[in-house]
Amino acid sequence: MIIKLSQHHIVNQISLFNLSMKQLLLLNFLFFFNVCNLKCQTVEVQYRAFNLELSSKNKHASKHKHLKKDNPKTIVIKSKEELIKLTDCIDNCIFDFENFIIIGINGSIGGCKIPTVSFKVLKDQNKKKYLVEATVFQSGNCRGFFAYSSFITIEKPNEDYKIEIKTTNAISQTKP
Repeated sequence: MIIKLSQHHIVNQISLFNLSMKQLLLLNFLFFFNVCNLKCQTVEVQYRAFNLELSSKNKHASKHKHLKKDNPKTIVIKSKEELIKLTDCIDNCIFDFENFIIIGINGSIGGCKIPTVSFKVLKDQNKKKYLVEATVFQSGNCRGFFAYSSFITIEKPNEDYKIEIKTTNAISQTKP
């Protein structure tokens, strides 16, 4: 089989070989930068842990019989009114809702001790949403049962952004 290449194609191939290493690296960088600008619109967002005590009426059930389908319950607090409704604070509710929001989960799980929670926050600029991934680490397979709450704060998203919270459970093996 004989393959005929046009003279233009061969000239383009040869001209790439005549570029210096520095020029090739720059060309490579520009190519990947443009590809990423088209597809890579998801960035990881910084967050801070936030200590928040829910009121007793808003804490999750602490016995197996009372577990709800929404275990863990996801919480997004965007205003002082919402904060007052979920907590026992009335006058001492100090938080900068102009620039930040509070996101958290509240649930119950089995294990040997109180679980730990890990968060990852991603901002998808194409879909205009924040994805909050919360992983609850159950400590061992003991018969204990623990209620937990964990909260973070992030910069206040634009009004046109949605917030989606996904939770997963993982078991870390520990000795009781």
